[in-house]
Amino acid sequence: MTFFCVVVWLRELTGVLLFPIAIPLTREYMITVFIGLTLFTGSFIGWRMPDTKGKTVPEIQQFLQARSATFHFSQFKLSKM
Repeated sequence: MTFFCVVVWLRELTGVLLFPIAIPLTREYMITVFIGLTLFTGSFIGWRMPDTKGKTVPEIQQFLQARSATFHFSQFKLSKM
């Protein structure tokens, strides 16, 4: 859940930082930029968020543990610059 909060927070931060730049470029169509960002973020969360309706807490935990076992950040080795 924390990951999705960070995704939404970054989307909002991007929108706020780009707003002064985008106003002269888009003028009255600025709302479409925010609609696009909202649709993209919503579809990303809908795609990545597991469905938990009708499942018990142990079932959800088991699913998330199995899912997290397939991906770890330790798989990526960062080289020193």
